[in-house]
Amino acid sequence: MKKRYLIATLVSIIFLSCSTNHEDCEISPLQFPNHEQLFDGEEYIQSIEDCRLPKIQAFTFMSFNGIEILSNQGLILNINPQSFTNENGEMIDGEITLSLFEAYTSGEVIACQLSTNGINTSNEAEPLILSGMYYLEFTHNNQPVNIVSQIDLFIPSSYLGLQLLKFSSPSCPDLLCDVLWEQQNNFEVIEEPYIDPAGEVIEGYHTFVRDSKGWHSIGQFALTQDKTDVFNKAANGYNKTNSNVFIVYNQPFLTIGKYPVFEDSERVFKLSQVPLNTDASIVFVSKQNANFIFDSQNSTITINKITGTLETINIATEEDLINTINNL
Repeated sequence: MKKRYLIATLVSIIFLSCSTNHEDCEISPLQFPNHEQLFDGEEYIQSIEDCRLPKIQAFTFMSFNGIEILSNQGLILNINPQSFTNENGEMIDGEITLSLFEAYTSGEVIACQLSTNGINTSNEAEPLILSGMYYLEFTHNNQPVNIVSQIDLFIPSSYLGLQLLKFSSPSCPDLLCDVLWEQQNNFEVIEEPYIDPAGEVIEGYHTFVRDSKGWHSIGQFALTQDKTDVFNKAANGYNKTNSNVFIVYNQPFLTIGKYPVFEDSERVFKLSQVPLNTDASIVFVSKQNANFIFDSQNSTITINKITGTLETINIATEEDLINTINNL
């Protein structure tokens, strides 16, 4: 009964109006055709590599020496001497390479097709509130290594007094993965400042790294229990094979849900577990003929919220896409 009501509501809203932000759009793109010619998805899939790989920072150091590594955006890793062995358990006496990726803004996250979607205690996907996201990979002569002495990870933050959790993506730990965050129960997150060699105090949080390859973040689930499903109708020719729809919570912490489901029967993207009354931006992205295809609208989340991103524009470069999203 609930499903039948939802479909009826969806059809009536889509046919009667485009959305509050798209009042002048035509009716024809909103209809449910029997056959829909899909756009090619190759360029958009390739844009994952094009976005993530150039942002990798590389650091090298000798395994027998301790080192402190400072990333471009303030992430700090404190690595003890003799922290690495090879896959045979032998201590490495040689050069270690750290490959590091980090993203802190909604534009970077969406352009690189990432999100803060995580698995909650009910085993459902839910947008998390994160401080940022980081990918770390340690290697020796391009070969995997083991970490035998946990590495301190400091994340600078001006938002203090929060009860944060550690998250990783064990189901998909590679750089080019579709990251899905899971809570790491055996890792503490401690609010404690970092003091640099000049004596400057930097506020933030400490946690630890034990895996030599994977994604890391700290954050929390939305505290409200009043949550709902949200739906978005995109222009004809698009689905999960060639585009994505994201919800960006308008708040200081990074919260970006990627709609994980495309329902063919209703021709809509769907995301669950979004808090009611959230002030957000709904963002549609694809890439066709060397241009990013983009649309956005502001929305306040109500029960079973339905939006439509239908008046797309072309954006020429990834940098322009990032800046456009960051300025929503």
